[in-house]
Amino acid sequence: PRGFVKGARTIAGSLIFTVFNEYAFYRIKEFKKALAVQNYAPLADMLPPFDVVLSFFNEYGLAAKMKIYGITIVDEGQTMSVDDLITEQTYTYMARGLQPLVHLDASEDRNIYSNNPDALKLANESQAISTNFFGDNLAAYKNFINERIASL
Repeated sequence: PRGFVKGARTIAGSLIFTVFNEYAFYRIKEFKKALAVQNYAPLADMLPPFDVVLSFFNEYGLAAKMKIYGITIVDEGQTMSVDDLITEQTYTYMARGLQPLVHLDASEDRNIYSNNPDALKLANESQAISTNFFGDNLAAYKNFINERIASL
């Protein structure tokens, strides 16, 4: 090849929800109220753009997150299978922006600080005041997620 032509960047993907007894977005009350006047069921492509934050935690206390900004549902489908005995609602989306998966813990491995309390204290203090590239306060975000998990 002599060269490559790049077009506009596209951020796209799929959202897949397991359907138990109703449409995945049917419980959004404001959305349902707004469309009730028009006498038809709301569909996902009628939703305004929204953001999704994906939080990842493991049993060792390590955490990461990813953000998808301005998701617009492009189309939807549903799969039903007697082989899997599951019904899934699938949505294809395009998004306006993306924060890649970033590590949230300031100390890569807490075990390396186990013999040195001063080093562990320093790592905790640095996490309390640090922000990542996207401006998120790491300690505040981690505390928020821990509180949400504890309330469940």
